[in-house]
Formats: sequence, structure tokens, C-alpha cells
Amino acid sequence: MRCKWWKFSPYEQLFSAPLNFCTLPFMSGQSRYAEVMIPLAVEGTYTYSITREPGGDIAPGCRVLVPFGKKKIYCAVVKSLSSSPPEGIKPREILEFLDEKPVVLPTQLQLWDWMASYYMCQPGEVMRAALPSGMRPESESKIRISAGYSDVGTMDSHERLLFEVVKDQGEVTLGDLEMTGISDHPLKILKKLVEKGAVEINEFVRTTDRKRIVPYIRLSGSLQNEKSVHAALD
Repeated sequence: MRCKWWKFSPYEQLFSAPLNFCTLPFMSGQSRYAEVMIPLAVEGTYTYSITREPGGDIAPGCRVLVPFGKKKIYCAVVKSLSSSPPEGIKPREILEFLDEKPVVLPTQLQLWDWMASYYMCQPGEVMRAALPSGMRPESESKIRISAGYSDVGTMDSHERLLFEVVKDQGEVTLGDLEMTGISDHPLKILKKLVEKGAVEINEFVRTTDRKRIVPYIRLSGSLQNEKSVHAALD
């Protein structure tokens, strides 16, 4: 299992160096924009740019990690490729390529579109239901103490309690803060701590790369007819 952290500051510059989920080559003359499907109840597809040279072929049906909104990262499925972006739009970059070969077939993409039309929902909702959770990693916000922060004298009692919880745990999720019972509105306290530089919120993406192996049993080459099988078992 591999885990990676992203710090959003500023949001448009998400990475300072390439990460290493997998590399896909980008051949000269190949399309540099991808229309992707996001696993959310949002209309249509979104265009992202392919600015880094990966190391194999990118094709419809491949999974990619993309930023969406201010801070979240989602696993999207490439639906089509093009050589130019939509007019008047500056696409954000694809962060990582997760597959060397498409994991979703063209017929499956067509089926998702048909299901979305038939059941009057968005293709992203069908995608979320169709792909196992292990195949669509997405980010989760986690809170950590800011390195070197020591000015706790400016905190009120609630801020100090929440700060100590984060400090003791090392890192906590937003759900963890809701469970502390420190306040009815822990997110307001968290916002004040962020503004003071006491804590920082990062996006954490966990992916699994362990392949599933299924054992099979077959007869050896010397047992290819009924007579030889009976002779071996008698």
C-alpha cells in the first residue's frame, strides 16, 4: 500500500515534483488534453491537460488522479483525448497516471452513458457505483501541527484543547475532530487555528497496488485422456 501527501499552497501549484504511481510515455504528436469522468454527481466531463511526459500510452478507459475544486483529488476515468482544450478554458493538469493499459472498456463507457440516461443520473454516479472502491482512490483531508509553531499563548481554551488533540494524535481527520466533543462547532475552531498558522490541512491519498492472485489446478501433460487419469488414480 502506498500513501502520498499533497499540500495545497497555493492551490494551483499542487506539486513541486513529479510523483511515482506509474509512468506513461507521451509520444510526439499525441493529443495533450483529456476529457475525464469524475465520480461525482456533476454534469458532463472535464478537460485536463497532459503536460508531463509519462511512460506508455494513455487511452480512453485509463484512470488518472485529478484535482477537483479547491482541495480535493479524485480518481477519474479518461473518456476521450483531443489536441486542443475547449475555448476560453485553461485546463488544470492531470496529477498522476494510474494505469499502463485501460481498465474500463469502450463498451463499458457506452454502458455507463446509457445507464445515466436511462436512470436519469450523471455518468459520474454510475462510475462510482461500477468501480470498486479500491480502484478509485480519492483524497481525504487530514490535520497536522505546523512545524515549528509554539505561540500557544494567543489561543483561547477551545483552541488550545483542539491543538493538543492534534498534537497528541499526530494527525487527525475532520471526522475525528467532530468526535472530540470539544465544541459544537469544531470546524470554526479549526479555521482559527489555520489562520494563526498553528495547524495545516493536507490532502492524503491512499492507493493499493497489491495484485490479487487466484490459484488454479490443472492436469499435467501426461493425464490428457480418461485412461491415463484412471491409471493414476487406481
